[in-house]
Amino acid sequence: MTTGFSSLLPEGALAQDPALLWSAYVSADPLLSGIYITLALSAAVWILSVATGNYSWVDKLWSLTPVAFAWHFALHDYWTTHVLPGSRLLTMAVLCTFWGVRLTFNFARKGGYAWHGEDYRWPYLRARMHWTLFQVFNVVFISLYQNVLIFLFTLPAYAAWVAEAQGNGALRSIDFLAAFLFFSFLILETVADEHQVPFFLLPSSKKNIFIWRCSLRSSPKNIVSSARRRLSRAISSGASSRRAFSSIHAT
Repeated sequence: MTTGFSSLLPEGALAQDPALLWSAYVSADPLLSGIYITLALSAAVWILSVATGNYSWVDKLWSLTPVAFAWHFALHDYWTTHVLPGSRLLTMAVLCTFWGVRLTFNFARKGGYAWHGEDYRWPYLRARMHWTLFQVFNVVFISLYQNVLIFLFTLPAYAAWVAEAQGNGALRSIDFLAAFLFFSFLILETVADEHQVPFFLLPSSKKNIFIWRCSLRSSPKNIVSSARRRLSRAISSGASSRRAFSSIHAT
């Protein structure tokens, strides 16, 4: 049985017994606790951005938070019943973890987790927006909207949790099809990740990399040109290949 935080954490109770926070977490509806976590992450991202002048903290969470939320829903009942989640919910969490590992690794090797690593678009906007307007943009879009969006696209796991609570947690044919398609796209994305490096850094290899050749043909020319200009500037300034490659990671 789940309930809300207000009934589990009376005013002043948390200061007297911090362990009540965990009790409230495992007893509350996972959707409600997920909303609180999202708001806390939004506040943390905003505070860090103001304190450090780096507005890309939410970018560092994009591949981590969905995995955390998937397991948040999958393990919600385990903490109280010690019963493992149903096959559908467990499969969703595992698949999401594979996706997160791929994206985290790819982002890390481009320097995305460097302390001063920042999306190239934010300095561009700061230079063209009034300071006050940019701070409003930071609160509403960068800090809040993006974290809410991340939470929203993990809600199918909550739907699976509700279905499991109603006795419908077993895998069906459509689930196997979805898992197969997921792995197919994951393999394609992983291959594309590996091909992106030589495609942008070794021009002579472009004709041999089918995925990126087709991808850039379908991309607006201004995006392709912008990526190549940033890469060229980074290389001409003497940057290492990793730093040069990281200059295009947001494209």
